Amino acid sequence: KGLYNLLSGLPQELKKQSAQAHQTIGMLLTAVKSNLVATDFTIFAISKGVREAVNAYHFSEGQRAKVSIEIKEDFDIRFSRHYFRHVLFNLLSNAYRHGGQNISITITTDNHCLTFRDNGQGIANKDLPHIFDYFYTTSRAGVGIGLGFCKLVMNTFDSQISCHAQQGEDAYTAFVLAFPPVKKR
Repeated sequence: KGLYNLLSGLPQELKKQSAQAHQTIGMLLTAVKSNLVATDFTIFAISKGVREAVNAYHFSEGQRAKVSIEIKEDFDIRFSRHYFRHVLFNLLSNAYRHGGQNISITITTDNHCLTFRDNGQGIANKDLPHIFDYFYTTSRAGVGIGLGFCKLVMNTFDSQISCHAQQGEDAYTAFVLAFPPVKKR
Protein backbone atom coordinates (compact mmCIF):
# COMPACT_ATOMS: atom_id res chain seq x y z
CA LYS A 1 0.00 0.00 0.00
CA GLY A 2 2.89 2.41 0.74
CA LEU A 3 4.43 1.86 -2.70
CA TYR A 4 1.03 2.33 -4.35
CA ASN A 5 0.53 5.65 -2.56
CA LEU A 6 4.03 6.76 -3.56
CA LEU A 7 3.47 5.81 -7.20
CA SER A 8 -0.04 7.25 -7.37
CA GLY A 9 1.27 10.64 -6.24
CA LEU A 10 4.08 10.60 -8.80
CA PRO A 11 2.14 12.24 -11.70
CA GLN A 12 1.23 15.24 -9.52
CA GLU A 13 4.81 15.53 -8.29
CA LEU A 14 6.17 15.37 -11.85
CA LYS A 15 3.68 18.04 -12.95
CA LYS A 16 4.72 20.25 -10.02
CA GLN A 17 8.45 19.77 -10.77
CA SER A 18 7.87 20.46 -14.46
CA ALA A 19 5.99 23.69 -13.68
CA GLN A 20 8.82 24.79 -11.38
CA ALA A 21 11.41 24.00 -14.07
CA HIS A 22 9.46 26.05 -16.64
CA GLN A 23 9.23 28.92 -14.16
CA THR A 24 12.98 28.76 -13.45
CA ILE A 25 13.83 28.69 -17.15
CA GLY A 26 11.49 31.62 -17.72
CA MET A 27 13.31 33.61 -15.02
CA LEU A 28 16.68 32.71 -16.56
CA LEU A 29 15.49 33.86 -19.98
CA THR A 30 14.32 37.14 -18.46
CA ALA A 31 17.76 37.58 -16.92
CA VAL A 32 19.40 36.81 -20.26
CA LYS A 33 17.17 39.39 -21.96
CA SER A 34 18.19 42.10 -19.51
CA ASN A 35 21.83 41.12 -20.03
CA LEU A 36 21.35 41.30 -23.80
CA VAL A 37 20.06 44.84 -23.52
CA ALA A 38 23.11 45.75 -21.44
CA THR A 39 25.51 44.00 -23.82
CA ASP A 40 27.76 46.26 -25.81
CA PHE A 41 26.84 46.26 -29.46
CA THR A 42 29.74 46.12 -31.85
CA ILE A 43 29.92 46.64 -35.58
CA PHE A 44 31.54 43.88 -37.61
CA ALA A 45 31.41 42.43 -41.10
CA ILE A 46 28.92 39.58 -41.49
CA SER A 47 31.57 37.55 -43.36
CA LYS A 48 33.93 37.75 -40.40
CA GLY A 49 31.18 36.85 -37.90
CA VAL A 50 30.12 33.82 -39.94
CA ARG A 51 33.68 32.54 -40.40
CA GLU A 52 34.50 33.05 -36.70
CA ALA A 53 31.37 31.15 -35.64
CA VAL A 54 31.88 28.26 -38.07
CA ASN A 55 35.57 27.98 -37.14
CA ALA A 56 34.71 27.92 -33.41
CA TYR A 57 31.97 25.26 -33.71
CA HIS A 58 32.90 21.75 -32.60
CA PHE A 59 32.10 19.63 -35.63
CA SER A 60 32.12 15.85 -35.65
CA GLU A 61 34.44 14.19 -38.11
CA GLY A 62 33.63 15.09 -41.71
CA GLN A 63 30.90 17.64 -40.89
CA ARG A 64 32.93 20.81 -41.52
CA ALA A 65 33.57 19.77 -45.13
CA LYS A 66 29.81 19.80 -45.76
CA VAL A 67 29.34 23.41 -44.66
CA SER A 68 29.78 25.99 -47.40
CA ILE A 69 29.87 29.73 -46.90
CA GLU A 70 28.82 31.93 -49.81
CA ILE A 71 29.37 35.65 -49.24
CA LYS A 72 27.37 37.17 -52.07
CA GLU A 73 27.31 40.51 -50.27
CA ASP A 74 29.44 41.46 -47.29
CA PHE A 75 27.82 44.00 -45.01
CA ASP A 76 28.29 45.32 -41.50
CA ILE A 77 25.99 44.38 -38.67
CA ARG A 78 25.58 45.97 -35.24
CA PHE A 79 25.39 42.98 -32.96
CA SER A 80 27.13 41.14 -30.13
CA ARG A 81 29.81 38.78 -31.49
CA HIS A 82 29.15 36.44 -28.56
CA TYR A 83 25.41 36.14 -29.19
CA PHE A 84 25.82 36.05 -32.97
CA ARG A 85 28.04 33.01 -32.51
CA HIS A 86 25.45 31.34 -30.26
CA VAL A 87 22.67 31.88 -32.80
CA LEU A 88 24.76 30.13 -35.48
CA PHE A 89 25.80 27.38 -33.03
CA ASN A 90 22.13 26.71 -32.30
CA LEU A 91 21.27 26.51 -36.01
CA LEU A 92 24.20 24.16 -36.64
CA SER A 93 23.39 21.86 -33.73
CA ASN A 94 19.69 21.75 -34.68
CA ALA A 95 20.56 20.93 -38.28
CA TYR A 96 22.66 17.96 -37.20
CA ARG A 97 20.22 16.83 -34.49
CA HIS A 98 17.19 16.86 -36.79
CA GLY A 99 18.76 16.34 -40.20
CA GLY A 100 21.42 13.78 -39.45
CA GLN A 101 25.19 13.82 -39.58
CA ASN A 102 25.43 13.66 -43.38
CA ILE A 103 23.46 16.77 -44.27
CA SER A 104 24.94 19.64 -46.23
CA ILE A 105 24.63 23.20 -44.97
CA THR A 106 24.96 26.40 -46.98
CA ILE A 107 25.32 29.78 -45.28
CA THR A 108 24.73 32.65 -47.70
CA THR A 109 24.85 36.40 -47.14
CA ASP A 110 23.04 38.81 -49.45
CA ASN A 111 20.89 41.94 -49.19
CA HIS A 112 21.41 42.38 -45.42
CA CYS A 113 20.33 38.78 -44.81
CA LEU A 114 22.06 35.61 -43.80
CA THR A 115 20.40 32.43 -45.04
CA PHE A 116 21.21 29.18 -43.24
CA ARG A 117 19.93 26.27 -45.36
CA ASP A 118 20.30 22.53 -44.89
CA ASN A 119 19.12 19.56 -46.92
CA GLY A 120 17.89 17.60 -43.90
CA GLN A 121 14.38 16.25 -43.39
CA GLY A 122 12.67 19.65 -43.22
CA ILE A 123 10.01 20.73 -40.74
CA ALA A 124 6.36 19.71 -40.85
CA ASN A 125 3.92 22.48 -41.82
CA LYS A 126 2.01 21.96 -38.55
CA ASP A 127 5.18 22.60 -36.53
CA LEU A 128 6.54 25.58 -38.48
CA PRO A 129 4.37 28.27 -36.79
CA HIS A 130 5.56 27.12 -33.34
CA ILE A 131 9.30 26.54 -33.70
CA PHE A 132 10.23 29.88 -32.10
CA ASP A 133 7.89 29.32 -29.12
CA TYR A 134 9.64 28.54 -25.85
CA PHE A 135 9.34 24.88 -24.81
CA TYR A 136 8.00 23.77 -28.20
CA THR A 137 9.91 20.75 -29.43
CA THR A 138 9.39 17.67 -31.52
CA SER A 139 12.64 16.14 -30.31
CA ARG A 140 13.30 13.85 -27.39
CA ALA A 141 16.76 15.38 -27.09
CA GLY A 142 15.67 19.02 -26.83
CA VAL A 143 13.59 21.13 -24.49
CA GLY A 144 12.46 23.79 -26.97
CA ILE A 145 14.51 26.76 -25.82
CA GLY A 146 17.13 27.19 -28.57
CA LEU A 147 15.10 28.75 -31.39
CA GLY A 148 13.14 30.91 -28.95
CA PHE A 149 16.47 32.15 -27.63
CA CYS A 150 17.64 32.84 -31.21
CA LYS A 151 14.51 34.94 -31.83
CA LEU A 152 15.02 36.81 -28.55
CA VAL A 153 18.63 37.61 -29.51
CA MET A 154 17.73 38.67 -33.05
CA ASN A 155 14.88 40.91 -31.85
CA THR A 156 17.07 42.47 -29.17
CA PHE A 157 19.51 43.55 -31.87
CA ASP A 158 16.70 44.96 -34.06
CA SER A 159 16.96 41.99 -36.40
CA GLN A 160 14.55 39.27 -37.47
CA ILE A 161 14.67 35.49 -37.92
CA SER A 162 12.24 33.44 -39.97
CA CYS A 163 12.08 29.88 -41.23
CA HIS A 164 10.95 28.20 -44.42
CA ALA A 165 10.94 24.43 -44.77
CA GLN A 166 9.70 21.58 -46.87
CA GLN A 167 9.51 17.87 -46.23
CA GLY A 168 9.56 15.06 -48.74
CA GLU A 169 11.74 14.40 -51.76
CA ASP A 170 13.33 17.88 -51.94
CA ALA A 171 13.36 18.46 -48.18
CA TYR A 172 15.16 21.45 -46.72
CA THR A 173 15.09 23.90 -43.83
CA ALA A 174 16.13 27.51 -44.34
CA PHE A 175 16.47 30.13 -41.64
CA VAL A 176 16.69 33.74 -42.81
CA LEU A 177 18.33 36.24 -40.46
CA ALA A 178 17.57 39.80 -41.55
CA PHE A 179 19.70 42.66 -40.23
CA PRO A 180 19.04 46.39 -40.47
CA PRO A 181 21.55 48.50 -42.40
CA VAL A 182 24.26 49.96 -40.17
CA LYS A 183 24.20 53.72 -40.16
CA LYS A 184 27.60 55.17 -40.93
CA ARG A 185 28.84 57.66 -38.37
